[in-house]
Amino acid sequence: MTFYSPGFIFGFLPIFVVLYALLGSKLRLPILFCGSVVFYWFASGGSIMSMAVIFSTLLFNYAAGLFIGIAEGRMKKLH
Repeated sequence: MTFYSPGFIFGFLPIFVVLYALLGSKLRLPILFCGSVVFYWFASGGSIMSMAVIFSTLLFNYAAGLFIGIAEGRMKKLH
């Protein structure tokens, strides 16, 4: 599924936008995450290997962000 495919324009996008608009602010980030995962899964053709790469990259970036946040906290204490 690409951004210009009929399945995305008339199927995925309207459902996603309606869900995003109807749900409260607490559920918007989980809906964005789930929508992204579903889109990438369809875009990869349902490939398990592609999803493994996406999730491993996601976990690595999350861990790197936590590490940067901890390092910045330590730097502020030194100054």
